[in-house]
Amino acid sequence: MKKNYSKRWQTFEKCFCEFLERFIEELGFTFILKPMQQESGSQFGYDISAKWHDSKFQYDWWFECKSHVKKSGATTINKREYADKILEVLANQHPPACYCLVAADRNFCNWFRRNQESINTNIKRTRVFEWTKRNHLEDCLMFYPDLYKKIYGKEPDTKGKDKKRIFQETKRQIIENNKKSPVKAANAKITTPEINIKTGSMEANEVVLNKTDTIEPDKMLDKQLSRVKK
Repeated sequence: MKKNYSKRWQTFEKCFCEFLERFIEELGFTFILKPMQQESGSQFGYDISAKWHDSKFQYDWWFECKSHVKKSGATTINKREYADKILEVLANQHPPACYCLVAADRNFCNWFRRNQESINTNIKRTRVFEWTKRNHLEDCLMFYPDLYKKIYGKEPDTKGKDKKRIFQETKRQIIENNKKSPVKAANAKITTPEINIKTGSMEANEVVLNKTDTIEPDKMLDKQLSRVKK
């Protein structure tokens, strides 16, 4: 039985990774780093990482996948299965913009819903978000029938499903739950302070990023300082 749980979880993680690559692009985003599964035993609190942008902001997200039902009839995922993961990610020196808990066939327990707002209000470095059937994960997967069948073991029924509305609502949630990066995404003009050594004042300076460039705030300042003539 334990072997079946493990196999089902691995199937979901692999399919979800492929779904992300197809779904994020269909929403109109552009990948900086495509979804990548972590090596077993060295996950650091997450299973999949991905990075994309929308020409305004960068989205650096980590995903923790939950699929297997350990107890017959269980309808929610107990906090013992994920609370320590949240703490591990929040304690990371370089946390993501969003830590997304994902489940194929269950919702996360009420502990998460009670504490999500408090976590997102008090922890400024990242946001936590759940993506389950409660907010359209299964509905989105239905429009990728090859992956849906592998995950749920049946053909999807999209009759009466409004794909455009479902995708738009999911995109809105992704945008709302992204911790806005202080640096705009690739191919965008960024106005940064230029230090005038003579006057000690700050002058605006535009930096244009290439499509594959990503510049962290501290590196941007280093770039500006390196241009100052000694």
